[in-house]
Amino acid sequence: LIFDWYRKPTFSGRFLNYMSNHPVSQKRGMIFSLVDRAFLLSDVCFHNKNLRFIIETLLNNDYPMAFIFNTVNQRIKHLINNKINALKNNSDNVEESATYTWLTVPYIPTHSEKFKRIKCDDIRVSFRNGGRQLKTRIAEHKNHIRRNTTNRSVITEHRLEHNHDFQWDNVRILDEEPCYMKRLISEMINIKKQTNSLNLQTDTEGLHKAYIPIINKL
Repeated sequence: LIFDWYRKPTFSGRFLNYMSNHPVSQKRGMIFSLVDRAFLLSDVCFHNKNLRFIIETLLNNDYPMAFIFNTVNQRIKHLINNKINALKNNSDNVEESATYTWLTVPYIPTHSEKFKRIKCDDIRVSFRNGGRQLKTRIAEHKNHIRRNTTNRSVITEHRLEHNHDFQWDNVRILDEEPCYMKRLISEMINIKKQTNSLNLQTDTEGLHKAYIPIINKL
């Protein structure tokens, strides 16, 4: 199976004319792109044919012969050097891999694109979409309960009203999703799946009621 550089039947052969008032760098870059197509998109047996086609096309667009050959030769040398370097790197990698096996383990200290579940002693749960780090959000909950302000969250309200202790060391991340809207949908579904949740139902107003029977079967 071999490939050749394909051109549409509507191909006109018109490119950026050499007499146009464009920088020389753009004209040279256009020739580079033609050479790349001719050599990288086709089999070796078609290279000579495609190279002749490029030269004829550029001549029809008023490019000087010297400019054409200088630019084409420059690009061909670049492609050859890239090929040689790629082969050299591959051979070096084979020799190294025969002796060593490398594994890079990334260090991920915290997660923020998630929502969590906080358990309470009476099995009530609270879900919260997390834009901040998990340890930061837990510390905020604890401080908010200790301050006992008038502006209370549902967690603070539940703690002070029922004197229930939350299992802060038993917090579980239910889902991680970098896309904010997808994360909201996942949070609403998990809230609806619970029968004894602290969350206000306003957290699920974006979820259409037609999905509730399906969620209840999960």
